[in-house]
Amino acid sequence: MPNWQRIKVLVTVTAYPSLSLRSGESVCVAGIRLDTSEPAWVRLYPMDLRGSSAAVRIRKWDVIEVDVTPALDDHRTESRKPRMDTIEVVGHLGTDKGWAVRRSFVEPLILPTYAKHLAAAAGPARPSLAAVRFGELLALEVEKRAPADLEKLQTKAEAIANRLSLFDDALPDPAEPIPWSWYVTVKWPDEGTSHRLKLIDWEICQQWRRERHKRADAHAYILEHWRSRVFGEKSDVTLFLGNQHRFQDQWLLLGVFWPPKRSEVDDGQAELGFEL
Repeated sequence: MPNWQRIKVLVTVTAYPSLSLRSGESVCVAGIRLDTSEPAWVRLYPMDLRGSSAAVRIRKWDVIEVDVTPALDDHRTESRKPRMDTIEVVGHLGTDKGWAVRRSFVEPLILPTYAKHLAAAAGPARPSLAAVRFGELLALEVEKRAPADLEKLQTKAEAIANRLSLFDDALPDPAEPIPWSWYVTVKWPDEGTSHRLKLIDWEICQQWRRERHKRADAHAYILEHWRSRVFGEKSDVTLFLGNQHRFQDQWLLLGVFWPPKRSEVDDGQAELGFEL
């Protein structure tokens, strides 16, 4: 029998849903545990945030309580399997006073360097989630996904939708395949080499889904929006990273923490905003 434990988590990142013929639509959520003596990372997967097993709707920076058990098929130290019908939203952290409350939880976990703390880490206890101090933005790019890949995803989405409709006509359609991929190339403060990271944050995908109805160049508009605002000169940028289950030396950009620099607090930055 699974050994369930109730934990409290501050949700910091949600990846765009992945589609599987076996398990349907699944989302990887990561956040900071608030029930431990010191803040610690946790990965919750699989999460069904829109389907029949979703007890509540959650968004980034919600504080949730949920029953979890160690993930048997994922041996990364932070990974836990959640029980969806036990999720309860108990709070939400806003952006008041330059994101001060959010900063108070994130900043103790920020690694000052990449090479020393992540690239050199090895063994079963190596971290698989991290917040790393931003260095220099070298490039922000968007690439069109291969038509064959999109066709496979669309076929999978339709198969999942047909299967779900047999049980509940009210369920939402599976997540739409996104025809674009966004990449961020950075240079860490302690390294002279560059690193190209794929951005898999739900937020940028949802932003494209909104903007495509307003402008033909939505993908390029979003690129410039992130370059000027998220990575802009007024933002104090930290990157949320996660490694891949199968290739644990390869890192993905899960999201960006971009409060205003303390000299810019009065500007009142707002979230980009998205709905699950």
